[in-house]
Amino acid sequence: MRAAVPWLQMAALLLAATVLAGCIQGGSSSPPAAGTGVTDTDDPGLDIVSKKDAADTTTTAGDEQVGPDADSATEQPDTYEGPACTTTAACKNEANAPFCAISLKQCVQCLFDSHCVDTGHCEKNKCIVFACKPTETSCDGLFLVTCNADGKSTTTEKCPDEKPTCVGGSCKSCEPGSTFCEPGQTGLPSKNLRKCDATGDSSTIIEACAGEAVCQNKKCLVCVPGTKQCNGDVAMACSNDGNAMDVEEDCSKKGLTCLGGLCVNACAGDVKSNTYVGCDFWAVDLDNAIEGSYDAQNKQFAVVVSNTSDNPATVSVSLGKEATPKFKKKDFTVPGKGLQVINLPDKSWGVANQNQDGSTINEMVYRIKATQPIVAYQFNPLDNAGVFSNDASLLLPTTALGENYYILTRKQLANKYRSYLNVIATQPGDTKVKVTATCKTLGSPSVPVMQPKVPANFVLQQGQALNIESDDPLNGDLSGTLVEADRPVAVFGGSEASNSPDTGSCVQYSKGGKICASSSNGLVPQTCAADTGCTSACCADHLEEQMFPINTLGTSYVGTRLSPRGKELDAWRILAVQDGTTINVKPYIGSAIPVLNKGQWHEFQTDKDFILTATKPVLVAQYMASSYATVVTEGGTCTTGDQCKSKYGFVGNCVPAGISSLCAPIGDPSLILGVATSQFLDDYIFLVPDKYKLNFVNVVMPTDALALLDGKAVTAASFTPIMNSGWQVARLAMPAGAHRLQLTKKGGLVVYGYDKDVSYGYAGGAGLAVGN
Repeated sequence: MRAAVPWLQMAALLLAATVLAGCIQGGSSSPPAAGTGVTDTDDPGLDIVSKKDAADTTTTAGDEQVGPDADSATEQPDTYEGPACTTTAACKNEANAPFCAISLKQCVQCLFDSHCVDTGHCEKNKCIVFACKPTETSCDGLFLVTCNADGKSTTTEKCPDEKPTCVGGSCKSCEPGSTFCEPGQTGLPSKNLRKCDATGDSSTIIEACAGEAVCQNKKCLVCVPGTKQCNGDVAMACSNDGNAMDVEEDCSKKGLTCLGGLCVNACAGDVKSNTYVGCDFWAVDLDNAIEGSYDAQNKQFAVVVSNTSDNPATVSVSLGKEATPKFKKKDFTVPGKGLQVINLPDKSWGVANQNQDGSTINEMVYRIKATQPIVAYQFNPLDNAGVFSNDASLLLPTTALGENYYILTRKQLANKYRSYLNVIATQPGDTKVKVTATCKTLGSPSVPVMQPKVPANFVLQQGQALNIESDDPLNGDLSGTLVEADRPVAVFGGSEASNSPDTGSCVQYSKGGKICASSSNGLVPQTCAADTGCTSACCADHLEEQMFPINTLGTSYVGTRLSPRGKELDAWRILAVQDGTTINVKPYIGSAIPVLNKGQWHEFQTDKDFILTATKPVLVAQYMASSYATVVTEGGTCTTGDQCKSKYGFVGNCVPAGISSLCAPIGDPSLILGVATSQFLDDYIFLVPDKYKLNFVNVVMPTDALALLDGKAVTAASFTPIMNSGWQVARLAMPAGAHRLQLTKKGGLVVYGYDKDVSYGYAGGAGLAVGN
């Protein structure tokens, strides 16, 4: 039978921008490729690439002739004939051929114009003197190249948007005689096939795509022939004529699940297509803060799961080792697409809270297994009432775990609130674990005191947890700690409670001058000139997140600001996993990021959305700011928190209540791991808890993609472009419950929320394929 195509499959494939490389005969060279180690001095950001501005690029020939003259250039061999090579290092001692053309496996005189100091022009791997006829034009891809008046250089300009194609030395509306899909309105697919006239100055519609069809690959198609997709658990494939999706098989009749248009055993696990969806997870109640009567450590810990399939799932939660007296287990039936909150430990077990505390090896670990694919998150604690110390973590299925991890967390706060890491053995038998910490750690009978950069070895059994906590009030930050195991392990990082940023917020004082916001409710306000003068930030909050394995990290990330509460800046840490990692962030963040070696990290703060690229894989973390970091001015009169409303609509805290005091907005630190663009997905099932006043998602996707949230289109007006990067972000308020985000192209998702001096945040999902 034939079925209608889901709305998401009808997005058009928009025209991709042509990437230019190499040199053109008789004209200026194109911009050299990235990675040549030449710093772009025009951009204040760290951009270690060789680049020429496409809008206005000038190449000038040298006065002294070094290579052959222009007339004889065409008679030269295609490349400079040098020794064989496979790396640049093999050519560095060759005076006349110091560069390796990898594709040719040959040492050559030049690769880019910048290699030719005297002539300024590289053609076919030889430095030559360049000459052209003044005012003569030619094309280099989409760029128009014009010979300058001196006859020795050219100016390259991108053709304007209204005439984007360069043909025969002129900018045209289209390539003469070609057919193409007319670009649709912003965010919408193309519906017309056009043909360019003989001059290239205009085009006419030759076919209007009817019904559900859109213009793709120069044809009106409902779908691309041969492509497969799932409609629930029904596997479908596009017909040969591209006019409909044909139903191939109902996977549910075989007890299988549809994945990528194929019927598969969804709980079998395939490392090549791993995501955050799975059937086997590990959870742990991580160390949290106790402050006076506020006991977050012993509040209700919970795991929340959502069934991603249409079939009921049996979810089993266990504590301890099977076939032992201490083993506990409880089963839950979760309906198709249903949600289940699992409070742990279960009251029927009659056991005490299983929270981690101090450095120890223990068996206080929960295992969650399901008969259908689920997504799982842990909340520590679940109920934020009166604890002021919360966070949450996306849980990763066992099939997506790795052996090697780096930790990102934050600095220990005084002697009370420690930085920590937690390693869980997930496989039967002995699991050998080596930990190289970055600071002194707390010791115990089962875990020795560790010194910075001195490895310590441990052996764990399945279901055992190794919890290690910092023991240095000044430098107790386990960020950069390396965890290595001989079998897959689950690894968590975080802090009992931490500030972000480390310094406080310097604000205008109602009585004149400036004071530190965190001291404004005290008897003697602390004066300051800038934020750096406020050595104590406020307020600290619990941090936790399950770490991504090193082999799933990437080199490209899209960073997005959390929905603003005031003047706060989000903090970001970038950690290198290999030596010599160069990182570029745009737009400019105010300072250059140094080249990082493995285990080293760099932190910056910004209120901007940005694009991060690295020459080697990196681990990225975002930190929500402390509540007082949001404050602009001190001294609002209040009697209740409802009177403290910012221009963003957030309700602040009246501190202390009932007197003329500071209206401090809500929220506090939370740790959120960044997901590499290579691990983005096009379909997310995610959870929003019901215990927070305000909940949000950040949806990141390409500018030519479309989005459905719970079956409803997200309007184009909801999105903000991130410069001209091709990415855009929408910050959307969300109700509690299970939700689904569907995209026509792969994108990212962050889930987070605020309440009175507390917050939570986590990646809404991630691909976890190895080898990115």
